[in-house]
Amino acid sequence: MKTMYLMTAAAVALIGFSAVAQAETVTTTVNVQQKEIPDVNKVNLIVFDTDKNGILSMKEVGQYLFDVFDNDKNGSIDNIEFKQKRFMTIIPMEKETTLQVDFNDDGIPEKVDHTEETFIKQSQLMRFDGDMDGLSANEFINTGYEKLDDDEDKLINAEEWDEAYMELTRAPVNEPERYQN
Repeated sequence: MKTMYLMTAAAVALIGFSAVAQAETVTTTVNVQQKEIPDVNKVNLIVFDTDKNGILSMKEVGQYLFDVFDNDKNGSIDNIEFKQKRFMTIIPMEKETTLQVDFNDDGIPEKVDHTEETFIKQSQLMRFDGDMDGLSANEFINTGYEKLDDDEDKLINAEEWDEAYMELTRAPVNEPERYQN
């Protein structure tokens, strides 16, 4: 009798569970986006392409960075602008996940779970920002202000910036000590 009762209970459970399992629709939606931060420069690579040829040259990237670091847009980077943090090198991100379960497949979810999380993503500029508090021209170019100021007018002009930037991005293969005599 006890065995018969257990077998009947097992059969009812199997029939009940298989009906639910067949009529279940689960939908998961995930949305990940950059969190908005006021007064922070977002880097959009398309704006680097100043000649609009679809190819980013090192010179174009250098010019764009100069323009961003030249906060007052006077064509020069002064000693104050040289130290100002103009780029965030860590990017706050937001992730929203919605899970909907429609147990009886009637098109109306019986269970909805919504979760939100915030996390930090590293940008490609992070390698220049040792203290992770934002990137200044000083940290990026990694050369002293006075050394960059070739004409000693106490300002870094576009030509002086370009020279230092191109030196920074020069491939090591171009260094004479890499060649055998």
